Amino acid sequence: MGPALRDQLIETYVTCMVEEFDELWYRALQRLSVMHAMEVEDSSDSEEEEDFQEYMELRLLLVQVEALVGQADYRERMTRLYLRILAVEARVLHPFMSHRRGGERLRTWEDVTAKFGHEAKKFLRFSVSELRELFVQLQIPSQLKFDGRCCTGVEALTIFLYRLASGCRFVELAQVFNMMPSSLSIIFNGFAIYIYNRFHDLVKSFENFFTTSQDWLTAASDRVSASGCPLPGVFGFLDGTHIKVSRPDIGQEFYYCGHHHTHCFKSLVIQLAIGILLAFGPFNGSMHDSRQARQMDLAGLLRQHCTFAGGQSFLLFADKGFALEPQVITPFRRGANRDPQEQIWNR
Repeated sequence: MGPALRDQLIETYVTCMVEEFDELWYRALQRLSVMHAMEVEDSSDSEEEEDFQEYMELRLLLVQVEALVGQADYRERMTRLYLRILAVEARVLHPFMSHRRGGERLRTWEDVTAKFGHEAKKFLRFSVSELRELFVQLQIPSQLKFDGRCCTGVEALTIFLYRLASGCRFVELAQVFNMMPSSLSIIFNGFAIYIYNRFHDLVKSFENFFTTSQDWLTAASDRVSASGCPLPGVFGFLDGTHIKVSRPDIGQEFYYCGHHHTHCFKSLVIQLAIGILLAFGPFNGSMHDSRQARQMDLAGLLRQHCTFAGGQSFLLFADKGFALEPQVITPFRRGANRDPQEQIWNR
């Protein structure tokens, strides 16, 4: 702001304030005059009226002099105040307003490396080199735009992984990625939909090379056996999970889970020993894990894709919430007749 514009701003503001005070003084004097006139209107003493008129004129003159002195003092004080305000650096005290406080967004791999370095795996579950490989394999473009919010592919990937790994709120992510919480929410949800639209046929299907190839299943079962599992052929683990939702206005009985005492929807998850996870669903929150497996015909899928010539079959290990099937192994039920070997097996 130039000196001329600054002086003009101060003069305009002070003049407006002084004129407003003058108008207030004038109205106050009018009210005083009317009130006094009402008190003496019954008096016929003209000499008293003349005294009152002279008093009001003197009082008005005194007020005007006081106002002039006050104006000068007020102008000086307001000028000093404006100069102090204009000398303060313009900034906003929100931690996520990076363009106001000088923070930088994580747009490139160099930014990610500088921010996380060797601790990237703690925050994102992947090292920087693994993130680069993931970026290529997921075919993420260099630039993305979600509902008007622009970001780089690197930025969207790191935001997505950071929140999945930490579960923190967007207002907390704002201090890490130097973006508005609303923008982070839009980017996170938009990137999740982008990944789902491209690869949902892989993560929601049992018919993949790593679940139908005998070599891949053998490699997975060998890893399980190497960890101490006494049962050969186990290539993965089956479990159910629930995702909480707000109580719906309509049909809430379908979303309420009596076991967890919350409204949610559920999904079945198969964790393969080679590090790949498959998710199936969503299912109603009121549906039991065993019923979910029956609805998707999990036993039939295992029989069709995980049984090979020569009688070799591969198994999934599940918790006691599932029904025992030829290729779904569960722990022994609790009971007084359980022998020591069964107890050892359950452990």
